[in-house]
Amino acid sequence: MILRRFKLVIPIGLALASSLVLLCVWSLDNSEKSYESIIERIASAPVAEVASHIESAQAYITFQSKGVSAKPGAESARPIADLYFQLGNALLSRSEDELLDMAHEYYTKSIELYPSLHMGWPYYQMGRIYERRGEDFFGKAVIHYAIVALYNSGDLWLKSEYRMALLNQRMNKPPIQSEHLYNYLRYSSLDVNGDAAQFSENSLDDKDESLYVCACIALATGDLGRSGDLFARFLKKNPADYSAQYYLDKWVKHSLKPLYPVSGDLLSSCFAPKAFRNGELLLVHNNLIRADLFVPQLDGEGLNLSVEMDNPFQKRVQVFASLNRQTQNFIFEKDSIIKFDAWFSAPQPRNLVELHIIFEDGESVSAGPLWVRVRKLHAELSSPERQAERKL
Repeated sequence: MILRRFKLVIPIGLALASSLVLLCVWSLDNSEKSYESIIERIASAPVAEVASHIESAQAYITFQSKGVSAKPGAESARPIADLYFQLGNALLSRSEDELLDMAHEYYTKSIELYPSLHMGWPYYQMGRIYERRGEDFFGKAVIHYAIVALYNSGDLWLKSEYRMALLNQRMNKPPIQSEHLYNYLRYSSLDVNGDAAQFSENSLDDKDESLYVCACIALATGDLGRSGDLFARFLKKNPADYSAQYYLDKWVKHSLKPLYPVSGDLLSSCFAPKAFRNGELLLVHNNLIRADLFVPQLDGEGLNLSVEMDNPFQKRVQVFASLNRQTQNFIFEKDSIIKFDAWFSAPQPRNLVELHIIFEDGESVSAGPLWVRVRKLHAELSSPERQAERKL
């Protein structure tokens, strides 16, 4: 009888033990939503509680890392690298400088796993860490901002150039490179006056762009007369720069046009790194175009962007068209010519336009660099009614 009881006890004990294990596993919330909640707590909780939340985040990352290839750059490593990146961002968003070393550690891990993660953002964030550490680390910050150029030739690179200019100014390394400041103020800055005013005491190089930058600085410091004069001088050398024409018309009290550029042609004066212009724009594949657009007289109309470009690879293409962070996504399957219209509501007096063209799936694309002919990037004001008529 004892043996029989013993034989019965063992299966029951195993069942109880298994149930407890399952209960423990079930209680561990390893969902993406759970990690987002942990990251939010790291960013906002009292500093005394941060360590325990970091432990939770590390446990989640360990759980997600099981079976993931440790080879740098492996596609399977990208999600884990992103988890470390998010953890670094949460720590960097806090004001306590004692957390900077830990943020740096997690950005380093994300880079080790996937160097090109988010097109250079981990390097940019590490640059911000070195800035916060003080003047002795400004040189390292500049190095990390410069690395961004290896992975990003768009908005983040423009921001990096601006941060480098600021730090070089503080390290007394004149003259400031006006081309970098021009590109940032024109195609990225959300506060032209505030960003330009940072350089009111600095000398610039003698390139044409210095006239534009100095005009923006004069505008920011309230010297409208000098600003108008500098914009006029710049326009004589660069008549295609409609942003300078807009500022000049606005501050010299000329009559303002409904749209700058008046022709609506954004290809004639846009930021497209490594691109050539000869009537049409030749753009490196998987690259982007940025443009500025001014709408002085807001009357409720929307803005229509018309795009036409070649698909030389006969491969699947994704195009992201953005206006002031509003984004529309277009997908084309092996079309030889890509044409589309993107309509946006509520344009601002000054608008930032971005077109990101991504060619997918194909050895010829990854072998690059290869060139894409962009035939048209045109903007015009358009009411919802007119836009509806277009689609008929």
